[in-house]
Amino acid sequence: MSGTGRLRGMAAVLAAVLGLGGNVAVGADPAAVSAAQLEVAPGVTLAGALDADALAALAGRDMLVIDLTTAGEEAGTESERVAGLGMTYEHIPVSGPTLDPAQLDRIAGLLADREGEDVIIHCATGNRAGMVWAALRLEQGIALETALQEVAPLVTREPVTAAIRAYSEGMNEPAD
Repeated sequence: MSGTGRLRGMAAVLAAVLGLGGNVAVGADPAAVSAAQLEVAPGVTLAGALDADALAALAGRDMLVIDLTTAGEEAGTESERVAGLGMTYEHIPVSGPTLDPAQLDRIAGLLADREGEDVIIHCATGNRAGMVWAALRLEQGIALETALQEVAPLVTREPVTAAIRAYSEGMNEPAD
């Protein structure tokens, strides 16, 4: 199966796990974890940087933290802090407004494997977290404008919006 086909299959599993058959209501997570955050599905929050206080507030929850920061942004000890607070940590560095199908496949798999658990996907500002979420939603067959609306509160940089649009256009191109 091609990378795109495998990703679409993972997206279908993700949709079933999260109960995302259509539009997702976008609202603020009641427990503030970041200055920039957005709950995009039950139990799934996108966020900007997570500081020590935010992580401490989440301590003891059966939660997966997916960190998209790169080496230059990374807090350095986040993995140890998250593990020390009883949560699971995955680091999948996403640099700039780029979408790598292998990274999306990995994130979709992690989300599908964590059914019923809370998940935070974060980067430094929330832009890349929104970009990744929008791409996953596009793989589920959600319309581009709907995906963009879902992440609009976090995706504030035009290059990130352009990357989401380009990803959508690439999905519609015939396979070689």
